[in-house]
Amino acid sequence: MNRFTVRASLAAAAATALLILPSSLILAGSVQDTKKPASPPVVARCVITDEEVADPATALTTIYNKKTYYFCCGGCQPEFSKNPAKYSQIADLRGEVRAIQPKLDAAKAKLATAEKATPVTKPDALAALRTQVTALEKQSADVKTRIGKIERGETVVAADAPAKPGELYCAVQDSLIPSADKAKTVAYNGKTYYLCCGGCKAKFEADPAKAAKVADERAAKRAASAKP
Repeated sequence: MNRFTVRASLAAAAATALLILPSSLILAGSVQDTKKPASPPVVARCVITDEEVADPATALTTIYNKKTYYFCCGGCQPEFSKNPAKYSQIADLRGEVRAIQPKLDAAKAKLATAEKATPVTKPDALAALRTQVTALEKQSADVKTRIGKIERGETVVAADAPAKPGELYCAVQDSLIPSADKAKTVAYNGKTYYLCCGGCKAKFEADPAKAAKVADERAAKRAASAKP
């Protein structure tokens, strides 16, 4: 093999290496890009005390209305069993308050920035931001009011919890029923009443006239409060 042939062979090998190298780099990059970010840790709170549970994976739990509720200790589990409808509703409402808070904080921060902006923010824009903050504050306060009423044992009137289309409420406990397929039912005066459990069905059947009257009044108020 003469020196010209050797040079040609080396040149060809170098060109082949240059073609292969970018492909491998692209492949490596594509593999790195497909890596999914780590999932955020699960944050669970005790349904009774509202304290954060140290380890959700090993914590005591119960399932009520197809939803998992956590306990911080063994003493909270029997307490929940005394009135699961009450404690689950309080826990769900606390979750609503926590969900509102980041939105409220963001709205307040946006408003504060707009108020100090240069050039000055238009009055209409400032008014819209203030309205948003006020609405979120009211939403949070209303939910906290409902929590207080439940904790004090007061009846949560329909005006405090307007119904959404398709929602079903227990005729005795007035708790939200997740699915009509799983609910207990009682037919009375040509109307079907839904119950969240067998215990409520028994209570309804013990005095159907009274239970039906109370349930109908709640439904009427709920329907009225849902109107714009």
